[in-house]
Amino acid sequence: MIGHLSKTSGIFLIPQEDISSSLTYDLVNNKLLDKYNFFHSFVPEDDWYEIESENSENLLKLASSKYWVARATSYVQLIIEGLDEELEKSIFEHVEEMLISDASPDDVLDQLLIAPLVEPECLHKPIERALSLGHGVVGAILDDLLNYQPWLNKFVEKWLSLPDELFLPFSQQKSFVWNRINENCDFKSLLCSIGGKDFLGIWHQLTFSFKSPLAIGAANRIGKELCSRLFPYEQANEKITLQSDENENRLPTYSKKRIDSRAAFLKAHKQISSIIDSISEGRDDLGEKYLLQLIQEQTSFNKNSSFVVKSLCNIAQKSADLFRFDFEYICLEKARELGPSDTWTMIQLGDHFKRLGKYEEAIEILTLAKEHGDWAMANSGIADVYSQMGRYEEAIRIYKSLPNWESEPEINTAIADILRKTGNFEEARSGYINLIKLAHQNPVKFAPSEIRARVGLAEIEKSQGHLQQALASYESIINESSFPPKDGLVYRLTKCRILKNLGRLAEAFEISDQVALEFPFSSEARFTRGALLGLIGKPSEGLEDFSQNYSENSLRKWLRYFFSGLLLLKINSFEQARTNLLEELPKAINCNDDLAVSRMSAVVYFLRSNQIKEAQNLIVKIPEIVDYNQNYLSLVLKLHLAAKDSDKAKVKHFVNLIESLTPFCEQIHEAIGFIRCGNFEEATLLEIDSLLQLVA
Repeated sequence: MIGHLSKTSGIFLIPQEDISSSLTYDLVNNKLLDKYNFFHSFVPEDDWYEIESENSENLLKLASSKYWVARATSYVQLIIEGLDEELEKSIFEHVEEMLISDASPDDVLDQLLIAPLVEPECLHKPIERALSLGHGVVGAILDDLLNYQPWLNKFVEKWLSLPDELFLPFSQQKSFVWNRINENCDFKSLLCSIGGKDFLGIWHQLTFSFKSPLAIGAANRIGKELCSRLFPYEQANEKITLQSDENENRLPTYSKKRIDSRAAFLKAHKQISSIIDSISEGRDDLGEKYLLQLIQEQTSFNKNSSFVVKSLCNIAQKSADLFRFDFEYICLEKARELGPSDTWTMIQLGDHFKRLGKYEEAIEILTLAKEHGDWAMANSGIADVYSQMGRYEEAIRIYKSLPNWESEPEINTAIADILRKTGNFEEARSGYINLIKLAHQNPVKFAPSEIRARVGLAEIEKSQGHLQQALASYESIINESSFPPKDGLVYRLTKCRILKNLGRLAEAFEISDQVALEFPFSSEARFTRGALLGLIGKPSEGLEDFSQNYSENSLRKWLRYFFSGLLLLKINSFEQARTNLLEELPKAINCNDDLAVSRMSAVVYFLRSNQIKEAQNLIVKIPEIVDYNQNYLSLVLKLHLAAKDSDKAKVKHFVNLIESLTPFCEQIHEAIGFIRCGNFEEATLLEIDSLLQLVA
């Protein structure tokens, strides 16, 4: 069955059983049209393309794919040629939507490779612009197009040098065969062939796509001639040798022979994989060696530092995904050294500092990025820093100063998160529900924010003490959604935390143990497992999870001192517990959200060591709490101190407050019973367990 597609208009003619008639389908609006002749009369004859398939359903799918690929390709070409800023922004957004929902990015790249050549310099600005606007798919295509330019230029040079006589059997000669390459063989692999044998093996896919013996023979001769011009000496098969000196601790020096660009490209990818594999296994010396080799080779091969800077930023991101923030910093610092004005490196470094709680450094580098022209993304990063610091009003003010903030899902999610953290649950809930509705109406733009919105709703349930509902929400998110592994770690650990609060310790421990094995450099996963060991009666074994130090200086490092201090308190190691809870923990707190539980742990220490006056002085300094469970525990601690001080009026007051609430775990309920009957030692042990259950 053969249909006819107009790639310009998106009109597709589907043949019917009566060969004299066709159905007219509008691929743009995805609907059948009544009139055929009207549209046909406005489409030039040379704009119709034949599409063949075994049935009408597959024919329509193939036509739709080809149309959207052609449309996306034409828009990307406009971006490369250059547009004014506002139009460019609109085109970027439109193309990103098409590439996510309708057009295959690989197919678009294939079409761009057979389009007229572009100067590599023309691609740098569009790539940076795409990334700064958050259009990662468009940016990736342009980046791939840039990376293929050396091989494409070489291929085109040899192609144009082929004698015209070779193409005589084909009606449209060179252009006909050129356009068939993409449709019938893997052009990207053809470009990157590492030798004649490899090249001809791929070219034969094109050769045997022709039906007549004359065309097959001609295509075979073209392939052989092109191969002889591309690989006259089979140099691409030569291996790059490293000159090493085993007696000196220095970098290897490379042969001065010209390094084939394809080999260099493949080598860089292998080096990046080797670096990540090394640091994931804790072999940092080897990882740093490979890193220095990559830098040396890429800077010697291409004097444009942007290539090595991109590689370093890529490695930095992969390191962060492994929770190797120390190695992430090494890569970003080197990227800054090689590309001091690269704004993407600055923004990535700002995000790194934010995650470590180094807020002044984060704001400083993001402000520098703003001065270098990336105003919107840098300002958004600064707002993220203020939000994490607990300076919520400043964060919202900056978010709402960004262009078109009302229609940006990431900004609206961030604002809803702030409303939730400040206890404005109904406003936050409304914001999350609206994001989910928008995701259903416009999945291309809002779908990535739908998961975060569902997480936000689950966090509201958790904060209000509705643990069963929160657990069901997280289970649904984990089972039904697709997200990066690092996000999955956060969701699974949160589920683990809820199971802890529900007293389902065996299930919680199983999750924490599995996550800690999958992410050995995640301190939070190890600390959660250690806390659970303490809760199931193995505090000494749990302390082993706090002895490992992978030089991780994350924002959540305070959990090391919090959990280990409480476990030490359980085994009556008061001096070490004091060091952790009263000295190290306050210094490690970087976020106001964590201040309340930090001070509650110190109150429990004073109660356990019978320092009542110190406990009374500290409990009044606990900040306002919006979390239901944390608030419940703070009331129990106040009841404990009132009972210890024999203040009957306060005891009655706190008992009335507590009885109006539902206990968040069995231990805290038992602790109240022991307090009321004067068994303060048992009550304190249960309060320690309640804190271990409460935090992760």
